[in-house]
Amino acid sequence: MNKLTNVESQRMMAVMGDLLDRLNYLTYVPLDPQNELLGTLRENRCLNAAELMREHWRWEQLYLQAPEALDSRQEEIADQVKLTARSLCRDLRENPVAVEILYHHGTSSHERSEDLQMLVKALSELTDLTHSQLEKTVEDAKSKKELMHVAESRMKQADDERVTIREKLSELRKTKDEEIALLDSQVQKLRNELHALNQSAAHELSVIENELKEAQNKAHEAHSEEMKMLTDKAAVLQSQTTKMAQEHQEEEDLLRKKKCKTATELAGIIDKYDSEMAALEDAIQDVQAAFQKESAQCQELNEHFLKIDEEQSRIDAEERVLEEIRAREREKQMYIFRAATRIQKVYRGVLARREYAKMLAKTKKGKKGGKKGKK
Repeated sequence: MNKLTNVESQRMMAVMGDLLDRLNYLTYVPLDPQNELLGTLRENRCLNAAELMREHWRWEQLYLQAPEALDSRQEEIADQVKLTARSLCRDLRENPVAVEILYHHGTSSHERSEDLQMLVKALSELTDLTHSQLEKTVEDAKSKKELMHVAESRMKQADDERVTIREKLSELRKTKDEEIALLDSQVQKLRNELHALNQSAAHELSVIENELKEAQNKAHEAHSEEMKMLTDKAAVLQSQTTKMAQEHQEEEDLLRKKKCKTATELAGIIDKYDSEMAALEDAIQDVQAAFQKESAQCQELNEHFLKIDEEQSRIDAEERVLEEIRAREREKQMYIFRAATRIQKVYRGVLARREYAKMLAKTKKGKKGGKKGKK
């Protein structure tokens, strides 16, 4: 058988895919006419799909009625059914809106044909199988054949190994049986030894029980004697306890009387203390009143002396200011006096120089007159 080429394989797969799509479309087409579906298609502007579906239903009805009416055009009607179905599938493939309406209407209003769904499923599986077979190459077939040969050789080798392992297992089983027989003999020997040990242990246990009974009897007798001695001792202690209780009762009565006397004396002391404390409280209140009065007077005097100190401070400050003013005035006066003294000195110097100049002029004039008289 010649293998298909790649183009032929693709064409074949395209044809099968188109067939699956058309069959899938037809599974959603109701078997009976439904005006509601046609109205929905017309509302969504799928006029051609609605018209083809209506025509398809009409021819299907005629095809179903043809055997009953003995119509001779049955083959022609069947051809028309095929033609309308093919046209409807072609239109649905090109109109996704109509397909969506059919899907929605098919899942909500009627059940899809189970036979047709099984046919679509079988064709889909056949398409997948065909696609996988077409994708295989000669090299793949050869490799699979080699793998089968390797698998057969491995199976044969595994069978040989299984036979060998069985022989080894039989030998091991024989060896284990011998070991088990040896162990059984050892176990039997140990059981005999254990039986002997149990018998000796039972004898020793009986001896120990007898010794234990004797020891218990001796202990019981010793316990009885000790209990008798302790009972006598308890009676003596009971009498001593009674005597001591009487003595303690008398001592307690004496102490109670002493307590009452002490309480009476304490009450008198407390009354005396209360009266003394009341007197001290009155004295303290008087002292506090006097202290508060003197404190008020002291506060007034402090405020008075504080005012006096403030006034004195103010007076001292004013005196200091006045003294500073007087000092500045004295300095100014002294400055004026010194300036006047300097002015007087200068003026007197000027006058003295003038007098000196006059005297000098007179002296020179007298000398000139004397010279003229001599001539």
